[in-house]
Amino acid sequence: MIVARVMMIHQLITHRVFKIVQIHGDVNNIPWDTKIIKDSAEICSIEFKGRSVRSPFEITRTISLKAEDSFLEINQNVTNYAEEDLDIVWLEHIAIGGSFLSEKCTLSLPNCTVLSHPEDVDKSSKLKPNFSGEWPMVDLKDGSKSDFRKIPGKSDRSLDMAYFTELEEGWYVVKNNELGISWGVEFPNDLFKYVWYWRNFGGGYGYPWYGRCYNAGLEPCTGWHNGGVEQAEKNGSAYFVKAGETVSAYIKAGVVLDYDEEKRKNWHKSVKSSGYELLLVSQFTLHAVLKGNRPDFSDAKRPEEAEQMFNELVQLSRNTLSPEKVQTGVFGANMDVS
Repeated sequence: MIVARVMMIHQLITHRVFKIVQIHGDVNNIPWDTKIIKDSAEICSIEFKGRSVRSPFEITRTISLKAEDSFLEINQNVTNYAEEDLDIVWLEHIAIGGSFLSEKCTLSLPNCTVLSHPEDVDKSSKLKPNFSGEWPMVDLKDGSKSDFRKIPGKSDRSLDMAYFTELEEGWYVVKNNELGISWGVEFPNDLFKYVWYWRNFGGGYGYPWYGRCYNAGLEPCTGWHNGGVEQAEKNGSAYFVKAGETVSAYIKAGVVLDYDEEKRKNWHKSVKSSGYELLLVSQFTLHAVLKGNRPDFSDAKRPEEAEQMFNELVQLSRNTLSPEKVQTGVFGANMDVS
């Protein structure tokens, strides 16, 4: 039940903000054309397509869930069908709450800068307005500091808005340490340069919350400030889309059953960032099927085609790292690797 709630929130509330009157634009309310792409025991994949009514943008989203995974894969395209270039703010409105969120939860992020909203967003706001500093400590109005790694309980009775930017990598994880379950999101941080942190921890009195709301919005976004595109243009964070251009994003979001902070840090270090070397060895037996008790390799590429593909991979790797850091064996030969 906890898993279903969190995953449904991501699917149903995700939307984008365009330059129109309301902060959330009209895309969060448009009807979607749907098409089942794949429906098997191995993978379920559905395409959603819709067009904004008030702006010339079409949105296509394909959501896939594989049998062996506990996370959704979300491929998205936003196309500008106008005959003029336009600024947008693209927001993934992911909200976490229900029986998953509690004061037993912690938030993990890569190194980043934390910004608070320029002014109070509610009479119950506690963050010092216009703060800017390194993750995770943030100044409060009363002179104390808040550790953003800790999720406050509903008894905190606060409603605030903050933003994470200059993230070293595009991901975050919320872990319920009592339940041993984590919710994680990965996103392209070259597109989504900010993560909005909507902190409604029992605050927000009057319409529409009346003090009843308890959730955390952790929303990858192309810009910052909830004043829409006009405000994003003023602060320089609006995203520019040329006429006819399509902007794409690949996002992973789902449940992590065995999240460990140190493992997560190590997994997100690349060969390049760690200064490692790379050994590339061709292996034709990877592409085989069993016919009776014997492997059959007839579907594999012919040696001359495979060697060309392998050499292209070697050259790409050497261009990315450096020639001396990429070693290979002899294609098609018997080799001992030590």
